[in-house]
Amino acid sequence: MRQNARLNFQMVAKLCEVMREDQRHAYLLNKKSVVAQLAFFIVLLREKQVDRGGSATNIELTMSRLDIAAYIGISPEAVSRALHELVTRGVIAFRDRHHVTVTESDALEQLAEDREATPER
Repeated sequence: MRQNARLNFQMVAKLCEVMREDQRHAYLLNKKSVVAQLAFFIVLLREKQVDRGGSATNIELTMSRLDIAAYIGISPEAVSRALHELVTRGVIAFRDRHHVTVTESDALEQLAEDREATPER
């Protein structure tokens, strides 16, 4: 009986995790700008990586640009343009094709929330 209770708890916890992921994906798809969608996607990757004990700054891109485009619901070209925009703004930098360094975490968070990052004066 006690083991069934643990199993039940684990199942409920897993269901909650899956539901949270689905909710975040729906939220991602509802973003107005492609840059905001991609910024939110990077924030989600960062959260997953940190939960697994990884870096909050150096993010591994485990998906191809084509897969990212399909997940976000945009064209692969739009993914490339949005990544270029994030690099140009100084929010991220590429270590290589599969690793992104978050250089401006606050700006990334603002963009992910559909708020423009305002430059400091």
